[in-house]
Amino acid sequence: MDVRLGGIYGLQRIMKDSPRDQPTIGNILAAYVRTNASKPPAKGQVLPADVDAAFMVLGTRDRKHDGDFRLDLREARLPRLQAADFPEDESGVDLSGGMAQN
Repeated sequence: MDVRLGGIYGLQRIMKDSPRDQPTIGNILAAYVRTNASKPPAKGQVLPADVDAAFMVLGTRDRKHDGDFRLDLREARLPRLQAADFPEDESGVDLSGGMAQN
């Protein structure tokens, strides 16, 4: 877990230091969330720390550097997540097949 978290936060630092790399890193992190949140957490459990961290990094990125990046969270099972949880400027977010799986 420590290595995964270190990698996620390392990607966050690169994304902040190199805006041109943000779309690529965003796609990597979104794929990580989709892959590791393909099943909802067990009842009473929370998202694993690495998935939560990747999702947080995606949510706090500087959207003016997104270029053609569109947040793709298709099939991700993120508890209590609703489309309304995303800012209005998050156009293109794809939550199909996933969303709130309580």
